[in-house]
Amino acid sequence: RHDALLDVVAAWNELLRNGAAPWWLEGNMLVGRGTAQFYVKTYRIRGTAVLRVGEERVVTRLLSRADRLNVLELALGHASPERDHAAILLHRIRDHAQDVVWPALGVTETTLAAADAPPAAPPVAEEEPPRERSPTLAALVRGEVRGALTASEWRALSSTARARQTLVQLRDHVRRRRRCGARLVLRMRQPEGLEPDTLRWLREVAAKESQFECAAITPGEVAAAEAASRTLRRAGGLQGALDRLVVWLARGVAVHEARHVADQRAHRGLESLLPCPACADDLGVRSRAELSAWLAEMAWGPSPFTTVLHACALPTRTATGRALHVLLRRLGPDTCGRPPEDLQERARRLERTLFERRERIRFVSPLPDRIGALVRS
Repeated sequence: RHDALLDVVAAWNELLRNGAAPWWLEGNMLVGRGTAQFYVKTYRIRGTAVLRVGEERVVTRLLSRADRLNVLELALGHASPERDHAAILLHRIRDHAQDVVWPALGVTETTLAAADAPPAAPPVAEEEPPRERSPTLAALVRGEVRGALTASEWRALSSTARARQTLVQLRDHVRRRRRCGARLVLRMRQPEGLEPDTLRWLREVAAKESQFECAAITPGEVAAAEAASRTLRRAGGLQGALDRLVVWLARGVAVHEARHVADQRAHRGLESLLPCPACADDLGVRSRAELSAWLAEMAWGPSPFTTVLHACALPTRTATGRALHVLLRRLGPDTCGRPPEDLQERARRLERTLFERRERIRFVSPLPDRIGALVRS
């Protein structure tokens, strides 16, 4: 009775919309071998933004999850053939800000030097001037983020980025050890790091786990988590800085999802092959849709290098991964390491080449500067 259940959810959404209630429900059916489970994700509508894609007006809702289901969205936003608006998932953008963008702010040319040093090259003739190396992706991302924040917000995040990176890496190490039987799960949702009670408990766990070949966590890792959490607790202004960072990142996601909606209106691009004369024949429906949206985000969003950082962090064995492989290769030979400094202009030229379009994407109604303003709306 999948269709009947989804019709009930659609009716509820119609009631909520007619009553101007700031809520949105999303019904889902999880189908397995001989089983089907129906569940509903609940979102609070925090506001709306209006974008114009060429001449198309696209409404984008800013949502935050309100339920406590253990179902995590993989994307930062979504568009659907069943809806004529886009959705921006603020809670997922916050996760991305804390786990990918914030840690990247601690990566500098100095910290990359050891890993990035090329093999010794033969001496260059004296008459040939030394070639200046282009900035790394990390350096370009730092420049974008620094320009989006106030001086105090930048100091708050950049000075604590390595501490946040330590915690994210520890969480990922612990997660990988579940493959060999370890059962510990760490969550790093709070910007201030792990609580003292949690750290005391982890010390006890590490002491007990030391007798096992596959220890869930080691005393050294707990000590590193303590030092990183202490740095974060002592820092001031993290919450406000993250609020501004999240809304700034949301602008790029809004461009991405608005492109999806415009493609669906013009070509049913979420359901059938999007016209792409220069695309390979084996690039499927989902991959073409994602190629279009990611390219638009880099071409018209406020943070093209930070968008590349996100793209380079995603797995490749998916429809999105196949699209990004095509996109990143076309933008430059080392886009994930040292992207071209004219990245946005290249993205716009590539958009014309692949999709034969020149549709500028711009905001008609801008987003506020901080999440706090959205939460109060």
